[in-house]
Amino acid sequence: MIDTVRRWLWIDDERWARIGPHSLAPASAIVVVASGLLAFVRFGGLTVQSPRAFARLTLTGIWGWMLLTALLVIVAVATRLVRVEPGDGAAQLRLALAIVGRSHLPVLVLVGATMVAGFFLQLHGPGLAVAVFVVGLWFPAALVSGVRGAARVSTAAAVGIVAGPYLVWCWLIARPLFDQVGHLL
Repeated sequence: MIDTVRRWLWIDDERWARIGPHSLAPASAIVVVASGLLAFVRFGGLTVQSPRAFARLTLTGIWGWMLLTALLVIVAVATRLVRVEPGDGAAQLRLALAIVGRSHLPVLVLVGATMVAGFFLQLHGPGLAVAVFVVGLWFPAALVSGVRGAARVSTAAAVGIVAGPYLVWCWLIARPLFDQVGHLL
């Protein structure tokens, strides 16, 4: 039962063992679509009238992905929990971007829930419950699982790598995004 839930939530080791630098394109698509849909949910029809605000909110999500990836790489290398082979830096960076991008799948689910409940049905409450679950548990669990599987480190080491950068991401990116779409939750 637990393995089924882990597989359904994309926090199982099998999925993360298959990820590699070649996974960057689908991971990028997840982030761009999630960020774009979040901006569309926020601005709706005003997207045509106010494309700068739409683009700014979309880019906040994309920059957040890059920031989180950079922080994870810095922490992993600085703590020497992950070894980087000389001459393999570009592939390692693509792998890190792919891991963090694929970990954004829960954010895509959150955007979908916000779109259905808050935007179309005008129901407030279900989106907040999904947001608490995604930001408080699912997204960090996916990051830890991805780091653990790709870097082949222990769960404790993966939590150590993810904790600080995730808190910085929450403060710099998630909080301003919540300020933008909180009324829909």
